[in-house]
Amino acid sequence: MNREFPISKGSKITHFFLALVVLGFGVIIWVALISRSTGFAVFGLFLAGSSILIVIGTLKRKIIVYDDRIVHTNLFRTRELSLIDIKGCRIGQKVINIIPNNSSYSKITINNYIDYAGSGELTKWLRESFTDLDQVDYQTDLQSIQNDTRLGITEVDRKSTINKARITAIIYNVIGAVFLILLFVFKKNPVFDAALLIYPFIAVVIIITSKGLIKLFTKPRTPYYTIWIGIFGAIIPMFIKSAADYSILEFNHFWLPFIIAALALGILIKLSDPNNSATTIGAPLIFISLIIGCLYGFSCVILTNCDFDRSTEKLFIATVLDHSITHNKGTHYHIVISPWGPKSNTGNVDVSESEYFQEPVGSIVNVHLKKGLLKIPWYTVAP
Repeated sequence: MNREFPISKGSKITHFFLALVVLGFGVIIWVALISRSTGFAVFGLFLAGSSILIVIGTLKRKIIVYDDRIVHTNLFRTRELSLIDIKGCRIGQKVINIIPNNSSYSKITINNYIDYAGSGELTKWLRESFTDLDQVDYQTDLQSIQNDTRLGITEVDRKSTINKARITAIIYNVIGAVFLILLFVFKKNPVFDAALLIYPFIAVVIIITSKGLIKLFTKPRTPYYTIWIGIFGAIIPMFIKSAADYSILEFNHFWLPFIIAALALGILIKLSDPNNSATTIGAPLIFISLIIGCLYGFSCVILTNCDFDRSTEKLFIATVLDHSITHNKGTHYHIVISPWGPKSNTGNVDVSESEYFQEPVGSIVNVHLKKGLLKIPWYTVAP
């Protein structure tokens, strides 16, 4: 094949329009703020320069297939591989990776390959000309599973174990998805919150007892099963509830339990499947485990401290100084209240829609302060 694959006309129009928008925005910032802030003026020039790079990058991007080699050119570099040096390819939904058979050569990565004219013919040629490494990995993993005597002595036993793992993963993910829906039903319910707190650790137990069949994340086209939907289905409601439902007065006693909870879940996730080194997004599992652990640690400490707090509350009075409505990923209502009790400065508090309209500027609100189960003082505001 001797053919060049440039960026398609439709993609060029899209990229040029984006460049025009970025250029216009940069010029507006530069003109409007050059007399006020040097920093913003520089940012405006940066945006204008970025628009030029978008145009140049769009014009330079192309793939050329010769009889003996393939060449990929983008804004910053050109990579080339001889056809005889290609081990195989991995074709995903948005990215093509062409892998060399010698580690001393760099692979060719083609991002957003559907932007190229004739991308369908390119992927067809790659599949027909080179080994599909994803399919090789799939068949290797599948054969390893089917021959794994830990899953059963006979073939029937192994198929039964594999089927149970599939059903377990489906059930866990479905329940996690249901948690997301129930978030809007159970506002402040300790039983529901306790279930959320426990659910991520159930994932660890499932992974450990699955004999390697169930993982938190799996690569594309794999015979293994994943339960990331279920674990995030519990952690996301936890984080939303802990961030939106409770206001923390001070964080002095927050950090130690946060670190303990974050490390506990993060380390257990990593140890539960030590051989799973990468995720579907290409990030190391240890990095994803750390993120999950931090989200869980924050949510766990706040919910535990506030949901199960049985201390006697103290009542204070504050005045509504201002209020506002934001529309970032939904409508949110905020009020600004005057200093009260141990809080010496004004505070921005999230309230419900009904509370927002019951508390106009100048009205008096009650602030309910409690010690917290973990000695992290917290408060709520009510009319």
